[in-house]
Amino acid sequence: MESSTTDNEPTRTHWDEGQIWVKSCHAATRKLLALVLSRKNQEKLHITTTELNLISGDGNDYGPCFVHPFSYDKMREYAVREQPWDKFDIHGLNIDDTPELCRYRGWVNACQVIKGLHYSLDNFFGDIPPRDMSDEDNELDSVYAPQWQWNITSWANAKDTSQPHITAFMVDSQPFRANRFNSGEISIAYGLIAKRRIEDGYNDHRYIPIIIISASGFQARILQIWHDKQNPEALQVRSSPIMDFNGGVQNNLDDWVTLLCWIAGDPVGDTKNGTEVVRVVERDA
Repeated sequence: MESSTTDNEPTRTHWDEGQIWVKSCHAATRKLLALVLSRKNQEKLHITTTELNLISGDGNDYGPCFVHPFSYDKMREYAVREQPWDKFDIHGLNIDDTPELCRYRGWVNACQVIKGLHYSLDNFFGDIPPRDMSDEDNELDSVYAPQWQWNITSWANAKDTSQPHITAFMVDSQPFRANRFNSGEISIAYGLIAKRRIEDGYNDHRYIPIIIISASGFQARILQIWHDKQNPEALQVRSSPIMDFNGGVQNNLDDWVTLLCWIAGDPVGDTKNGTEVVRVVERDA
């Protein structure tokens, strides 16, 4: 089946190397049955990983800063004043702890975490909250999403439409593993980057940065994933530690506030004309 094109989308014959790569990688990864991305597949996809600096927004890779997180102290004051845990209890659904419901329970609890984050920011943005977009045609999710695989719940574009930044929210039934990525996290990043480069008219930008607030069960993490037009067959991933809310929001308010700071952060950086020198990681033959 041939893919349709929009007014802004070039025909496939005119796609450049980067557009072909991210579109092909998304098509391949959304069909993965393995819920954790194997190290072999990570190497095949030319994924480079580094730690995300949650205070400054910097990474240890060659790329620039793409987001300035909102002030932690001011966000904590807001959270203590609003007490969002009284508005929405992420533990409000009691699903039987049985093996048969394991994946469903993890997926639903992840949805509760994402809903809780949105409720927490109910009064933060005033009269002009970010406009949430959704994947109504299931073009980004796992092809096995009805089996409680990963899916993107929503995403928001930068208010300044000249900026290609996206903040996305996703849920997954697969528990997190330290220093490993779930297949869905990488697949959704490829899908959103392909959308930006092919459909949305941002392919003249050197960098396409995506923030993913990823939830599984009552855990969450922040991934900053970016694609460089000058390094087209590679993907750079900056990752936060895993944040655990099994004990409730109040018992880990520090991490909850950090998540809110990143959701409310300001997009920054010259994504169009970045002057950074590409640093390619040498790989075994």
